[in-house]
Amino acid sequence: EDTGGTCHIGYCARSRNATCNRNNKCVCRPGMCNSGGRCVKPHFSKTPRGHSTFPVQMHDNDHLKHNEPPQWSTSLTIFVTSADGAKSMSYMVTIKQIVSKFCKLGGITANICDLKPEFDPDIFDYTCSWWWDGHPWAAFTPHLNLTDCSDCQLKLPDPDLHHRRHLALQYQSMDTSHWQFAGEPEKMWNRTFLYGESHNIPITVISADKFTHKVYNVRMTRECPWWMATSTTRLISTAASRIATFMAVSSAGNLMALAKQLQFLSLTTEIEGIPV
Repeated sequence: EDTGGTCHIGYCARSRNATCNRNNKCVCRPGMCNSGGRCVKPHFSKTPRGHSTFPVQMHDNDHLKHNEPPQWSTSLTIFVTSADGAKSMSYMVTIKQIVSKFCKLGGITANICDLKPEFDPDIFDYTCSWWWDGHPWAAFTPHLNLTDCSDCQLKLPDPDLHHRRHLALQYQSMDTSHWQFAGEPEKMWNRTFLYGESHNIPITVISADKFTHKVYNVRMTRECPWWMATSTTRLISTAASRIATFMAVSSAGNLMALAKQLQFLSLTTEIEGIPV
């Protein structure tokens, strides 16, 4: 039976338990049946009446590869054959696990500033500003809703990544990494900020189905007078260094011109008929 997968490049996925045929399709081996895109060994019951119980293998969503979507349903085929073997019928059954899609944050704590607006699970954009002489770092703690989101996961950008970069960082375009599962200890996101540095920090809440998610944004800003801002001081420093370089090159050019003039004067004193 065709599982729906192809093997034009490489082999069939190991999770399918299938083999590649001449048409580059992933099919089940003899004696195996297709169940939701995977080849499984059929279960036979010779009981002519009553009922039969057997386990159904679901997809392992606890060990997903990068960018692999979770699967919470599977299909199986039930074949019923008459006692004389002359007639057979098949029934397709789809089994789906009920998984929560709730993915709202429980709260955000920021001790170095006043979070604006006040936290609400249905508001997704916040600001956090503090004066330059208060703290040299940005810090906040996200909280999961452990009542309605007991199997959720938090993802945030790593604050220790590119620790020497500051103004050029773009956290919204960076990959987020695992921060906390429900039941794990809460962690504070913190990083040193320069004068006038400002960044938008995304907080991703992933529901129990490992797919549905919501993103909360916190704009962290270390405020200061404009003339103290790191961007301003760096601009002034760059301009000063360029002016100094230009003046140095100009001074070197003047010295070379003066040297050539002295060489010409010394040469003319050696020509006969030219007064010294």
